[in-house]
Amino acid sequence: MNLALRLPMHLLSAGGVSGPVPLAFPAANAVHDLDFAGFQYFGGAQPETNSSSVDGRFFRGYVTGVSPSFYEETDGSLRTFTTTSACRRTSRGLAINHDHTNIVVAPRDLTNVAWVKGSGVTAAKNQTGRTKVANSASLLTFTADGTCLQAISSTSVARRMYVDIKQITGTDKLELTMDGTTFTAKTINAPRYNGIGRYSLPAQTLATYSVGFRGKAGNSYLIDFANVDESEYEQDPVSTNARAWRDRAAAYVVDGSPLAIFADNETTQVYFFEYAQRRDGALIASDGDLQISSNAAGVYALGLGPTVNKPGFSDERLLVLNRVMAWRSPTASGLCLNGGPVVTGPGFTPDGSLTHWDLGTNGAANLRIDGRITRFFTSRTIPSVAQARLWTTLP
Repeated sequence: MNLALRLPMHLLSAGGVSGPVPLAFPAANAVHDLDFAGFQYFGGAQPETNSSSVDGRFFRGYVTGVSPSFYEETDGSLRTFTTTSACRRTSRGLAINHDHTNIVVAPRDLTNVAWVKGSGVTAAKNQTGRTKVANSASLLTFTADGTCLQAISSTSVARRMYVDIKQITGTDKLELTMDGTTFTAKTINAPRYNGIGRYSLPAQTLATYSVGFRGKAGNSYLIDFANVDESEYEQDPVSTNARAWRDRAAAYVVDGSPLAIFADNETTQVYFFEYAQRRDGALIASDGDLQISSNAAGVYALGLGPTVNKPGFSDERLLVLNRVMAWRSPTASGLCLNGGPVVTGPGFTPDGSLTHWDLGTNGAANLRIDGRITRFFTSRTIPSVAQARLWTTLP
């Protein structure tokens, strides 16, 4: 079926782009369609068993070295993953994050002896945090002005502080610190889920930390996931003082992955991505000739690029999306980003050397998009210039 038959004709006028293509599921002419945010899959399977089994699924998962790990839903709550071989997906899409190490002991349990509380400051682990599990987060109560601090010695690198907070009683601001000397007052007014927000302090480079809180009498707060790590922006929360490994979704020919077999065998290949990113990185990286990357200078794909227009880099919560379509056949190749000008090139035939490819990364921490992928599909139907611009125009 021709792509045009699945699109309203007024959208395909030669005069230009008049609106985005609704992403019905499965997409028109899709060979494989992975709606990560909607948990729908076409042309193969991505089971929720979160295994790296050799069973013909789209991707095997290589992820975080900590268990459990967490990833945010669209409503601000956190989904919990209890395996270290998960392709982590929520209603926000597939997580593509790099490794980071939290240095705070007992970041969810302020009753732990590592947290030193002043007179009139008490803690209880009796709150329900963004994981929606009872008694998993802490209540920090101030019957007198005081502090709750944790001393940490670590290598001297730039680190930021992030913590989930909800005001339970009182109206005074809670103050945060990483050095025990400089305190920054935070108005608790940016909730993500059930009144709980995530608040931060900018980077400090210290060899000795005194991390924690200062509050006024008559106030109490839910505290959860008090993390200090070396990331340059907010990453997924960590529930221990440990390293959270990077996400990697990998498609292998030897596993029977239909995506790997498609990339290795098909002479006509079309790839579509909807994604958010926070740094330069690979959308697809392989050990063969299939390479697609999204950088501040533009998108590069299949020997083409950069695109004339530039991808949008996202905020802390990855709300800025991009759409890319790239294709190659024995007679033509092309690339389009966010409805912009189409880059075209000569024909290209895959060399058949590919054994695997990674989505959103090449497996290295410095070459991943540090974001999320909401939708990905493949096709054998080469779009026209007008169709490529429509597919990639953002709503």
